[in-house]
Amino acid sequence: MDHSAAGRAARLLSMVRRHRVFAAAFGVGAVLRLITMLGYGPAMWFNDSYEYVSVALHPRPHPIRPDGYSFWLMLLQPFHSFSLVVFTQHLMGLATACLIYALLRIKFRLPKWGATLAAAPVLFDAYQIQLEQLVMSDTQFTLLVVGVITLVLWKRRLSWKAGAVVGFLLALTWLTRSIGLPILALVVLYLIVKRTGWRPIAAVVTACAVPVMAYMGWFASAYGKFAMTNSDGLILYMRTAIFADCNKMDIDKYKEVQLLLLCINDPVNQRKDYAQWYLWGGRATVTAPAPARCCTGGAPTRSGARSPTTRPARSPRGRSCHSPATI
Repeated sequence: MDHSAAGRAARLLSMVRRHRVFAAAFGVGAVLRLITMLGYGPAMWFNDSYEYVSVALHPRPHPIRPDGYSFWLMLLQPFHSFSLVVFTQHLMGLATACLIYALLRIKFRLPKWGATLAAAPVLFDAYQIQLEQLVMSDTQFTLLVVGVITLVLWKRRLSWKAGAVVGFLLALTWLTRSIGLPILALVVLYLIVKRTGWRPIAAVVTACAVPVMAYMGWFASAYGKFAMTNSDGLILYMRTAIFADCNKMDIDKYKEVQLLLLCINDPVNQRKDYAQWYLWGGRATVTAPAPARCCTGGAPTRSGARSPTTRPARSPRGRSCHSPATI
């Protein structure tokens, strides 16, 4: 095999010719991303973006979301460029499309046009390209999930070494978005059904558990709770606030003052029909002096746990929550 620069270029050109349909789609997707970077540079921002950057600049376990994406921002921090951040995310999006195509074309022998069609949403979807332009964890999370699926499905018999790689990727997935936890369960279940043996499964679980447990230990040192986040109480309160009626909860106004502070005075039928207003809106009900206090379960958890018993028979029009303005 010719390892010279000319030989590598020839092999690359040959591969492009063999997969010309996907190569054309890939090229168009790359151009769309270049136009997005030029038109919306250096980056687009969402509410969560500022928190991700804050953690990258001042490392600490965030009370609401894991720090995996902030760790990535920390690696790019020496370059002082948000353009570089979104450029890497656009590369992640293109890499995700390549993994989808490779898995379906090479492993499952789909026609070239069929595998290209499956990758098209990642290449061309406007929301996907917008997510890549945002300082957000979604693109990184998507690439990690697709990477895990590709590795697990690619090999007929997963070795323990490949299992360790899968486990580490699952840990990164979990540390990027807490919703990555069910993916570990699905992967383990798939390996059990496939009868791959105990060594690959043990490697997956161990390689995933070590980084996650280390992060949870770091989180415990800051918040006194061995967990990934402290948002469980706040989220539960969020989900129930739209229909919770404190008048029906039999709250002791002397012994349960914290619960009373969480009560929403608006009548149930006059509350907003979308949850995000109560979590991020201009008016706050939870008035804890710091985000960490409101997110540690406690009173919000107790309030949310009681709320379902007071839910009206008619289903609410939407979801709801309330949260401190300090978040």
